[in-house]
Amino acid sequence: MKINFYIRIFAAVAALCMGLATMAQAVSPVYVIVATTNTSGDHFVSLGNLGAQAPYTNWVTAAATIQAAVDVAVDGEVVLVSNGTYTVVSNVAITKGVTVRSVNGAADTIIDGAGATRCVYMDHAAAVLDGFTVQRGYNPGGFGGGVNVNAGGTVKNCILSGNQARDGGGAALDYGGLLLNCVIASNQAFDGSSTGFGGGVRCLFGGTVRGCLIVDNSSFTYGGGINVWSAGTIENCTVVSNTAPTGAGILTWNNGVVANSILFSNIGDNWGINGVGNSFTNCCAPGAGSLPGSGNITNDPLFVSAAAGNYRLQAGSPCVNAGVNLGWMTGTVELAGCNRIVDTTVDMGAYEFVPAPGGGGYGYTGKPDFTIAAITTEPVLLTPGCAFTATVMVVNYGLAAGDAGVLRLWLDHPAAATNREAGGVQLPVGTMALGGITNIIFTGLTATNATGTFNLRAFVDADNTTTEQSEGNNQSTLTYTFAPGGGGYGYTGKPDFTIA
Repeated sequence: MKINFYIRIFAAVAALCMGLATMAQAVSPVYVIVATTNTSGDHFVSLGNLGAQAPYTNWVTAAATIQAAVDVAVDGEVVLVSNGTYTVVSNVAITKGVTVRSVNGAADTIIDGAGATRCVYMDHAAAVLDGFTVQRGYNPGGFGGGVNVNAGGTVKNCILSGNQARDGGGAALDYGGLLLNCVIASNQAFDGSSTGFGGGVRCLFGGTVRGCLIVDNSSFTYGGGINVWSAGTIENCTVVSNTAPTGAGILTWNNGVVANSILFSNIGDNWGINGVGNSFTNCCAPGAGSLPGSGNITNDPLFVSAAAGNYRLQAGSPCVNAGVNLGWMTGTVELAGCNRIVDTTVDMGAYEFVPAPGGGGYGYTGKPDFTIAAITTEPVLLTPGCAFTATVMVVNYGLAAGDAGVLRLWLDHPAAATNREAGGVQLPVGTMALGGITNIIFTGLTATNATGTFNLRAFVDADNTTTEQSEGNNQSTLTYTFAPGGGGYGYTGKPDFTIA
């Protein structure tokens, strides 16, 4: 399993939808999931904080563990979690209407079961887990290796990877719950002996899986990607490269409702059906003519590069504008952060095809496409005048190798930025393979002593060395605020109001 890879590369690429030292790796595959930066919360968590003090209402007194902050929160409040790997000895339990949200998304914030325990348990209709990697959960005798959602709750913008359970290696949804815009990869349904239900996800008497990429999961018996048992809804999912003896992609056992989904290139049957009440509408799958429902097609979906894990659609894909519009889609985004409906009709699968200027799109042939996947700092929370290191992750999401030129970094940059302006500091990136990842590390940086809101801005191929598939997604910004008197994120004793 490619667990370490999954942890590193599920990074923010919402920019795809908008017009010193180098460590290079050519890693394949590369999956795409949106992540955002969040700064507002009611209770705060900072890994291992020695100054933790309940009720954890600022970064100075932040809880050292996620569970501690959840325990003091009440319905409607937000627990905001800073970067780090939070190894749990028993699952994080969210049994109230609380949102647990990461600051910087799933690439930087990890809940790790260490191969010993389930990672997260949720049991409230208004509970939300937003922006985490959930990995190495272990629950071979029960429900959910990574996450178990019982009778309600939402898991969104998350990566579930390398987990194991009898039912739902990645996630088990029981009597309800929602998985939204998640990547569910390399999980296993196996009780350690003779059975397994839903390597990626298992729905039991309800639950909805929406806008998810479900890839490289396995089940010892039923449903390598998804197992629906006595009701469950699957909408706009891409289910590929999963393995099981029965229903390698998906197995529905009574009242499984599947719409706008791609079930392709699974190792075994792409789909299996048992019982009554199952329906498949506007799906792409081999043998789709035998599926109960309408609007299904059998054509190759024409992914940009399945070998590189790029399951977006090429121009000319039969899945473009081939779905059926549903009520929840208005004003929502898909897995990469693009509008869920770009034209008048939704596409099949987790990703929406977005044409590039001049008529190209994700499938535009023969050019690299460099983007900033993540910007992180060490220390994570900057203070005025502090020395810090910045790491910028660059990914080539195009269809060819190419020279990414130089990466330019500006400190304390104003909010208004111009394209490829002068100044800043820069380091060479060099040639990047298709699907390649390069971490560029800037050392010896010093934060400003001034008061206000500033931007750490990065721009790849800053001198326009190479013609790319898209020239509008080369930059990203990390914003930080310093309070009057020299304080930073952890400034003590005074409020600090800002527009996040």
